Parts: sequence; structure tokens; C-alpha cells
Amino acid sequence: MAKSMGNEAMFPIKKTLVINPNNSLIQNALKLHEKGNTDLVNKICHHVEDLAHISSEGLKHEEREAFVLRTQELMQVLTNLAI
Repeated sequence: MAKSMGNEAMFPIKKTLVINPNNSLIQNALKLHEKGNTDLVNKICHHVEDLAHISSEGLKHEEREAFVLRTQELMQVLTNLAI
């Protein structure tokens, strides 16, 4: 509502990301974290956050570019695991 009235700065919007701990992606990320692979876990978590943001309101141009770069980095790490 504040955004549509042009008063977005006056009324900051609080966002909440709800994570299902039973989700297999989350469980696998936790296992990776426990094995010490924190860099990959951080990339996965950031990607999950990006996807949630995309599904709720989309990305601004500069956010979209950063998302593409992070996705490429994540895909590179994951494909290196298969080698």
C-alpha cells in the first residue's frame, strides 16, 4: 500500500522468509554445513532467498544482474563436484 502511494521510505516493509526444515534441499544444505562446506551452503542459501524474492515481487535490474552472477557461480561449484 505504501509503495502504491509513493511513501515506501516512510513505511519500511518488513519481509519474512519461512523455511521448511523438512525440505530436502534445506536438510542437504545442513549436512553440507556440518561437513564444513560453508561456502557452498552460503551460495545455496542466498539462491533460496533470491528465488523467494523473485516469486514474491521480482527483482530490480541491479538485483537481477547479481542473481545471474551468483547463479553462474553456484552452478560452477556444483558441476565441479561431479568431476
